[in-house]
Amino acid sequence: MDFMDFYHVNDRRTHRRFAVAMSARLYHAGGRFSVCSTADLSLAGAAIHLAGAHPESISGFGCDETGKLAVARCHFAAPFVRLVFDTSTETRAVIKRALHALGDRQLLAPLPLRRGDRLSTRNVMVARPDGSLILCDILDMSPDGMLLGSKTRPPLGERVSLGKIGGVVVRHHGDGFAIRTQSRAPANNVVRFPALYRAPSPVTPPNFDGVA
Repeated sequence: MDFMDFYHVNDRRTHRRFAVAMSARLYHAGGRFSVCSTADLSLAGAAIHLAGAHPESISGFGCDETGKLAVARCHFAAPFVRLVFDTSTETRAVIKRALHALGDRQLLAPLPLRRGDRLSTRNVMVARPDGSLILCDILDMSPDGMLLGSKTRPPLGERVSLGKIGGVVVRHHGDGFAIRTQSRAPANNVVRFPALYRAPSPVTPPNFDGVA
């Protein structure tokens, strides 16, 4: 693989995320909703804890601080689902007011920005342990992983490789799957996953300088 074929794309992860635990609702088809709790919130989206819930299509998110917001996309990675809100100015304004209100009540804490460069390219071959190949698009790429576009989704935990780059399938999404990259592809297909992300308890007053 020639990395000169890659080109930079906008980094969608530059919005400051805030750890916040609060009750919320996820809206589904037919007006139904399920009760959930948040793990973090940003101008672009939110991470929701789904312990005991079954993944299903999500059309909206709501809580006391924001009211109901439209969800453009969602990615399930049990026991969490990450929501991507619409990019309208009105939605951003609502979330910004909510963040300030939560911060005034000391209910949230800022999380580190993820600043890894993200890259994108098309038509790469991903090798599976059985020797078969999957034609994919790299939707974006950072030093820690890749978001791949593909009609085929290998099982979670499967080890794959792109040339000399090895990786582990860690998430499925609507257009394909994501891998966490490794320095080299290991010889076996056994995976030990790291501890799941848990939002830290708020301990310091938030700084809203990073909120646009």
